[in-house]
This record gives sequence, C-alpha cells and structure tokens, in this order.
Amino acid sequence: MKVTYRLKGKILDKSLKNISLVAVMKNFDHQNHLFKQIVSVASLELTLKKLEQVNPKSNNLDFRNPNTEKPEKKALQFLR
Repeated sequence: MKVTYRLKGKILDKSLKNISLVAVMKNFDHQNHLFKQIVSVASLELTLKKLEQVNPKSNNLDFRNPNTEKPEKKALQFLR
C-alpha cells in the first residue's frame, strides 16, 4: 500500500535564520515510522529580509523558480 503525505517543516540554521520547505513523501513504514521515499521537494523558500544582506559579495545563489506554476500546485498533483 502506498500512502502519500504532504509535510511542512522548518530547518533552522544560524547562517540562514529560517528555511521552510514542503516535501512530498511516499511509502510510510508504519512499523518503523519512517518514510521510504522522498518524492520531491515542492518548495524551498528562504525567509530572510533580503539574502543580499547576509553577504552581498559572495552571494551567487539564485532561488528564483523558472517554472510559471506554483510549487504548491505541483505538490497537489503528486497527491492525486
């Protein structure tokens, strides 16, 4: 039996303050309480005032999503 869950969690890091992510996970092992497979990370969002304020000289990171569709909408497609 395959069961799909959509989890929302936060990763706390001293350098990045707060990263929130949504992951679509499959195949929950009820005996061990573990997910066997991470299907996709639907969104990775930095919640900072501005990323450039952390270190503007060494910032070559680009977190823009080239897709026009919202990540949450894509995550819902996995759940169907």
